[in-house]
Amino acid sequence: MLITLSVAGFDEGERLEAADDPEQHYCKVILPEKVAQQLASVRSVTFASDIRIIARTLFRILKR
Repeated sequence: MLITLSVAGFDEGERLEAADDPEQHYCKVILPEKVAQQLASVRSVTFASDIRIIARTLFRILKR
């Protein structure tokens, strides 16, 4: 669950820098996305989904 949010949040800083009002953008856009992702993760946790999360995390790290 936390890993999913970490992968999705890799570009959070860039998104906030690009926003006219970073605090409002975080509260209105990014935070609701994080909550939705966390709820979806809790509802569908399986061993296979954990492996996908690990693979996505490694891909994002190596992509940089």
